[in-house]
Amino acid sequence: MHFKEASEMSCLEDGSTNVNFSSDFSLSATLPGSTIQCSSYDDILDGIHGLNALGQELWFDYMRKLTSRLQTFVCKNKSADPSNTPTRVRLTLMYVNKFAGGALAHLQEDDRMWWTNFCESLRSIEYQSAAWTMALVNVATQAHEDESRQGRDGRGKRDQDRAPAIPGAIRRLIPINRRGQE
Repeated sequence: MHFKEASEMSCLEDGSTNVNFSSDFSLSATLPGSTIQCSSYDDILDGIHGLNALGQELWFDYMRKLTSRLQTFVCKNKSADPSNTPTRVRLTLMYVNKFAGGALAHLQEDDRMWWTNFCESLRSIEYQSAAWTMALVNVATQAHEDESRQGRDGRGKRDQDRAPAIPGAIRRLIPINRRGQE
């Protein structure tokens, strides 16, 4: 068997759309598909608030700890990105899904160490973590490359690689009339 290596972004997208859903249920149990669309950090915070309300009724302290860490994570991103950049909001949503899924998976474990694993998952929800910083760098780099690619689309491949025949300092010395002709 051969498996295609998946990028981190595709894994995050699959986790956010329920593609990778599996649990100890019957074969016919599946979650409905969902999309990864969110217009602002406030929408993410509203979702976390709903999760917190559910936790207050059913899971008590477990959910309060999780939602508190998630709210802090999203609020720090909101403060760092007041313009609600769509790519960063989407990345934040995918990481919130990843963090929540990772922590809640430990609640269904039949293991003596479930509480330790749950607490370790909570500690990994950190705005300045290495994984989050690298994800931000990757998204920013990809966005910059996309912008530069769009800027070059009007020129041919040979034009973008070729240096001008007359250097700019010399070209400025050549007189130009009102019609833009030399």
